[in-house]
Amino acid sequence: MRIVYFLLLLTAVYSCNFGTNNSEKIIQESETVEVTINEKEDFLTYIDQFPTLEFPVTIQGCNENYEYLKEIDSRSSQLLESDKNLVFGKVFLDEAYYLTLTLYVLDGCYIPILSIYDLAGEEVDSKSINIGRCGPGPCGFCKETFILEENLNIYVEDFIINYECDEKDMAILETEEKEILFKDGKIQNGKIIISNEKNRIIEKTSSTIPENVDEDFETFLKYFNSDSIFQINRVDFPLKISESDWKNHYELADKIIVLKNYRTWDFTYEESFKTRETSAYSQEIKVENNEAKILRRGIDNGWYVDYIFKKKDGKWRLITWIDQST
Repeated sequence: MRIVYFLLLLTAVYSCNFGTNNSEKIIQESETVEVTINEKEDFLTYIDQFPTLEFPVTIQGCNENYEYLKEIDSRSSQLLESDKNLVFGKVFLDEAYYLTLTLYVLDGCYIPILSIYDLAGEEVDSKSINIGRCGPGPCGFCKETFILEENLNIYVEDFIINYECDEKDMAILETEEKEILFKDGKIQNGKIIISNEKNRIIEKTSSTIPENVDEDFETFLKYFNSDSIFQINRVDFPLKISESDWKNHYELADKIIVLKNYRTWDFTYEESFKTRETSAYSQEIKVENNEAKILRRGIDNGWYVDYIFKKKDGKWRLITWIDQST
């Protein structure tokens, strides 16, 4: 009898203890779920601040004003602490990550910061994407450009023009030197991959540009064709052009051309080009007020391109082209 009573008592004690432990476990699990849900809600509130990016994304950090963008409301990038981080945009990657683009404000320039988060809101990767060699100087010029393409390729460059200064800190134009410092990279598998810095020196040709070069388009075009440095000076980089996309039924698609990838053009034309055996084409130049178009039309080869120039501040510049070739 005593043995039976002891076993019943032991069973009751064990059952009570087991119930208590289970309750504690349930409470702990419910607290964990509540914290996770709250964190997820905070992250979704944060991510909702960002509009969806439209590609290609081009940012000229020290040459354009982005003060119209709103500041980040709550959570900022862990990479840099700043008084001002501006919201630029987001994109959903591979149904597994969010990519955000913010602009970090520093000394009057805007530094692009890419950040990648998983669906739980954890930051997977974050990098500032810039060269950082542009700065004030009396005898030089620098343009910073950041580009993010739809295929998630990244390109960033500092295009630097330097001159020697005279005694009055004025540029001596004959001493012009140009250099491109650039990095490229890609977003892949939730990681931001950026190359080491590279550079390219632009060789200067030896032609003399007359002061009246912009008096008429014909004179301008003569030197645009013959002097590569003059041509590069008269192109609005980064160029936003439109080209036929053969993968999408030849619909026009926007594309960005940076200086590194630009090839110089020669619009010199002879009538014999109409009858040559390969790549025959006609060319017409139309000038109206401060806009000029060079129309190239292929003969039995599908070539169809308009090159568009505009006169800005008294100087002719190539601003875009539209390539509808098939």
